[in-house]
Amino acid sequence: MATEEIRSSLRVAIVGGGVGGFGTAIGLKRAGFKNVDLYESASKLSDVGAGINVGPNFYRILKRWGIEGDLHKGGAVAIAGTSIRKGSTDEELASAEYIAISNMFQAPIWVCHRADLHRTMVQEAERLGTNILLGHEVASVDFDNTTLKYRLRKSEDPNKESQWVQYDLVIAADGVKSNIRRQMLALQGEIDEAQDTGQAAYRILLSREMMETDPELKKLIDEPVITRWIAHRRHIIAYPISNKNVYNISTAHPDEHLVQESWTSKGSKEDMLKMWADYCPRIQKMLTMVPSEEVLEWKLRVHLPLTTWVKNNFVLIGDASHPTLPHLAQGAAQACEDAATLAVLFSHLESKSDIPDLLKLFEKARKERAEQIVDGAYQNGKRMHLSSGAAAEERDAAFRKVREGGPNPDKSADPETQKYLFGWDCMQEAEKLYQAEWKKE
Repeated sequence: MATEEIRSSLRVAIVGGGVGGFGTAIGLKRAGFKNVDLYESASKLSDVGAGINVGPNFYRILKRWGIEGDLHKGGAVAIAGTSIRKGSTDEELASAEYIAISNMFQAPIWVCHRADLHRTMVQEAERLGTNILLGHEVASVDFDNTTLKYRLRKSEDPNKESQWVQYDLVIAADGVKSNIRRQMLALQGEIDEAQDTGQAAYRILLSREMMETDPELKKLIDEPVITRWIAHRRHIIAYPISNKNVYNISTAHPDEHLVQESWTSKGSKEDMLKMWADYCPRIQKMLTMVPSEEVLEWKLRVHLPLTTWVKNNFVLIGDASHPTLPHLAQGAAQACEDAATLAVLFSHLESKSDIPDLLKLFEKARKERAEQIVDGAYQNGKRMHLSSGAAAEERDAAFRKVREGGPNPDKSADPETQKYLFGWDCMQEAEKLYQAEWKKE
């Protein structure tokens, strides 16, 4: 049977309707897979989330998928540079322009609302013919028979509950609390060890109408700059999104309230203002503007590196396999690198029997890089959260030397780190790996 016929005959299930899940659907549909079902437990796709980074490594994938223009029309903002400042005084410690970075990698650094990115990807997946199954919660899987059991979230017909469906390939993109990962590890005698980092985050969105009442704040939303304010055990990062009509503010701070792990967990405005009371007046003005009902706080979690992401014809991707803290702004990018790599490798599929080996090749292509970035994000957060002691003074002195060409302690803005993050072309690397290592008798 021809390669094209194999791809069009196989049945593929994707579990999880986030950026990684829909990215995988787009990649596989473009690679010629006809029968792709995407299971999402939510009954409808909502506009949750806040700002998200689209660096050159991510942009490159979206462009090859032909959807970067739609994202730009949807409000993505091209970032011109970054500014790192002391939280207490607003003193600028270091800055960097991104024009040279964009030219080096022949791709911009964008920021956008997660909902705009998600909407763009959903629309493309639908256009390509993905069968999107909303309100379908995958409860159990059978790794030996590549089957899954789902239940309908809202069903008046009990006969439709708990259906078993067989596939040829199942991709688990079901997030940091992945049910499929838990079942996979249980079979291997391993514990599903999601790690509480002791950190939480506020996500805040301020409208242009709020910001432009104050000249100092209007400047922030007008300028396409990522600003990071740092202080003892905490930092804030902020930038304009949605065609500069919204100012996105994200924090990382000690989890003092044992908050839930959810995009929609309500937080206390009073607690938020106390957490940042020693920050500069510009921050105070912004936080005071936030409506009490719009304060959202959630737990930041990671996972210990897994022994493997693959079990027979099942594979874990994105946050299901390598959840990462936001301190390198690479979470969504790495999920889409997974999706694009998987699609490149499976574009060469010649036989159903090749699926487990191709999944192992996918793991080889992705696991080391993803886990290095997870660790890099963790380490970068530690640097940004140093106390006011000697280590913090040394870090701040290093920031001031950035203007003289020194390395940037904030690795998200450091040229060498950016080369590692942004210079990687996951699709080219996947093709090279396939050509080098896939041996046929």
